[in-house]
Amino acid sequence: MLYKLKKNKAAVYLILLILLCFCLCQYGLQRIFGFSLFPDEFGYWAPAAKMLGWDWSETTSLGSYYSFGYSLILAPILYFVKDSIMAYRTAVVVNMILMCIGLVLLYKLMQKLFPEMEKERAVIISGIAVLYPPWIFYIQMTMTEALLLFLYILVCYLFLCFFENPRVVTAVMLSAALVYIYFVHMRSIGMIVAGGIILLFWGVGNREKRCRRNAVLVLLLILIFFLFGLGIKNGLIDRLYHTASAEVIQYNDYSGQWGKLKYLMSPDGMKNFITGSIGKIFYIGLATYGLAYWGIYYVLKRCRSLFFAIKSKVLNREDLFWLFLLLSSVAQFIITVIYTIWSSDEGNDRLDLFVHGRYIEFIIPVLIAIGIKQAFDSKRLWTGTGIMMGCTAVFTWIVNNIIGSSIFGMPNVHGYFMIGMSYLIKEENFRPIPFLWKAWLLGSFLMAMIGLVITACKKWRIEWLLTAVILLQIILGLHASEHYVYIGNSYGYGDIQIADKLKEVLEADGKERIIHIYEGDTPYIEQVQFRMQDRKIDIWDAREKDINPAKLQEGDKLILAADSKYREIFDKLYERSWEAGHLCLYYNP
Repeated sequence: MLYKLKKNKAAVYLILLILLCFCLCQYGLQRIFGFSLFPDEFGYWAPAAKMLGWDWSETTSLGSYYSFGYSLILAPILYFVKDSIMAYRTAVVVNMILMCIGLVLLYKLMQKLFPEMEKERAVIISGIAVLYPPWIFYIQMTMTEALLLFLYILVCYLFLCFFENPRVVTAVMLSAALVYIYFVHMRSIGMIVAGGIILLFWGVGNREKRCRRNAVLVLLLILIFFLFGLGIKNGLIDRLYHTASAEVIQYNDYSGQWGKLKYLMSPDGMKNFITGSIGKIFYIGLATYGLAYWGIYYVLKRCRSLFFAIKSKVLNREDLFWLFLLLSSVAQFIITVIYTIWSSDEGNDRLDLFVHGRYIEFIIPVLIAIGIKQAFDSKRLWTGTGIMMGCTAVFTWIVNNIIGSSIFGMPNVHGYFMIGMSYLIKEENFRPIPFLWKAWLLGSFLMAMIGLVITACKKWRIEWLLTAVILLQIILGLHASEHYVYIGNSYGYGDIQIADKLKEVLEADGKERIIHIYEGDTPYIEQVQFRMQDRKIDIWDAREKDINPAKLQEGDKLILAADSKYREIFDKLYERSWEAGHLCLYYNP
């Protein structure tokens, strides 16, 4: 066995990278207790709780609708793991496992696309792509991003397998993956559209009856799975969000996006689309040290031959795959720009919305892997690197001009929406223009470093030097995690203590009501509901009407925000109070 591993360096590298992913997960696992991002994370656990028969509907209604695809993974975790902290950490471990599987699939994909490439190089390139800092960051949260990153690689791999051998089994898996990624997060609708177009090309341009039949089968299965998923979605909305307003529910649904599409058709809307596109292109370049630019260039180059093939009515299977990559990437980019269309308005005060990277992240690892291959093959590596530095400098200047023309100057920033550029962010006294020039300098330095590493590998064939890029990414990924996950969890642990104190009080007193007065602040009560599991928390919304203390019953347990305006009132009505984290618990012994 050891002798075989020594001969097969690729297998050794693959095992080492998987162990590295495991170590990264373990590094922060003991520092994670619960949610970092409200109400998003809770929105994915709530459908899982509903599948187990738990009623979290009133707490869930404080947020908008979130897709249920990720909940299908979280439901078994909730069922088997009774402690909320351990359940959350188990979900993080599952994210890590998906990352490892994604690494193997990307390696297999690179082998299929570039059979001439050395296996060792293909493994390391795949490792660089998968250990993209935002992926390191997102595996430590129960957001959909880690799952989406994995699923996109899976869809790409299944498409290539289907084109090579269009079997029924592959057709079923491909259609299921395309629909599932949509119900994990609806922003991936572009995957279904791109996939449908490619399958039509494949079916129409193929003379083999078997290929045509299976292309139709995939399209039919996509429709069936999609309608089935819509039924589940509508059922969950009825059961989980019955106390939420239509406006709140629609925020993350398509019905809430029609206004943006109408605005897009106006002159101001088109202007915002163009300026917003510049912000996102700028982000992609700096977040990936220019590697995604190399990848996009290669995909465009490969798609060019497809148009000649269409003209001659001879379709190449591999060219169709490159077209899928192009269409899915463009679709996801357009969706991101439209979703943040208001971010270019003069009244926008958030920089992260303007250079929003989160919605694009899941397509980037594949582009990074292809980009590294293109950079290795390029005879004008340093010319290309210089052009990328120059382009990002121009983008920085344009973005700064847009910021300068806005009313507020975009002084607010939520770094977890732009993780690939978050490393120099200091929220206190944040100044966007100096920050962006610093980000450009860091990005340019990293582009030059990547160029040096690739040059050294090309000249002396020392593949292990590529691990320097992996080391760099780990440092950047853990830096972001420290800033937005680990520190946030240390602050949020107090909310978990509130839940534990509540459990203690309920064990002594019985099954009284648990009431939370919500005043429009961050819904930290979600952490308590997650911890309480099968106990329902009633929400009294102080935004809609004044709270009447007379409606409280004897034995009711009350939870308020620590800075609530009602604390003075309930200090007199309750004998005991217990404050921790962001909340305060009131009860009578």
